[in-house]
Amino acid sequence: MKADLIIVAAGQATRLGDLCANVPKCLLSFGGKPAIERMLDKLPMKDFRRIICVVSPDFRGDLLKRYLLANRYRVTFVEQPRPEGTADAVILALRVCRDDPLPVLIMWSDIIPQDRVELPEVDTVFTSADFSC
Repeated sequence: MKADLIIVAAGQATRLGDLCANVPKCLLSFGGKPAIERMLDKLPMKDFRRIICVVSPDFRGDLLKRYLLANRYRVTFVEQPRPEGTADAVILALRVCRDDPLPVLIMWSDIIPQDRVELPEVDTVFTSADFSC
């Protein structure tokens, strides 16, 4: 089964203070590997038709874009102009795939699953949502 992957990565990491002054939280290294790379390692990448990553429009978003592209991920980037929260980020990402809907897996760029993630079989794809808000 194919699905779309939405990665929410536009947060400002304000609670981490100086730790994220020059780098997005998902690029912080854990055991020698950035958090986002550890998260992606737990996903069945072959099952995703499209990867949509929501980033901030500042230098942190640019750093993340460069990292993912340098590591040969095929990603569509969507900028979240203002920090309006996770729901806003997901709506922005869903606009990319609204004309050709598939099941969607939403992941946060800095949350590392403990176990490998497997996609369940999905019987219904909802297509009546209005993403124009």
